[in-house]
Amino acid sequence: MRKNYSEFKEKNTKDFNKFISKYCFFAYSNKQFQEGLEKVGIPANTETKDLKKYIVRLDSVGGYLLKDHETEYDKICKKLLKVERKYLNNFKNLYSALLYEMYNHECGYTWNFTDCLEPLGFNRKDLKTNKQLLKAYKKAKQSVIAYEMSKE
Repeated sequence: MRKNYSEFKEKNTKDFNKFISKYCFFAYSNKQFQEGLEKVGIPANTETKDLKKYIVRLDSVGGYLLKDHETEYDKICKKLLKVERKYLNNFKNLYSALLYEMYNHECGYTWNFTDCLEPLGFNRKDLKTNKQLLKAYKKAKQSVIAYEMSKE
């Protein structure tokens, strides 16, 4: 049975989210950083120069990961990407994912529809080279526009 993208995403990221909640933290202030260190078991009084022994910064803004779990993190991310690529290879799934991300990024409000591409691992160049992506993108965009116009 085909699932819509939100169901797929929820199921596919369940283990990842458990991992993140156990071995990662996100901090946007000194206070949050200290709380995050304590959450993953690093004493708050650890010298800044020594933190590189224990944590690594994630690509995402404000994300930190326990260094001992870096390899596991990489494996989980690669697996998630592989599963998602397989899922997105189907037109209906791709359309559902694009539609989800268009609404998630409020593209009907901003009219910047390409914001939906990056979270799915695509970019604007992919629209020129991937015919299935372009077709699903246009269909999702039209659906969002039609919905927005019906509200007036």
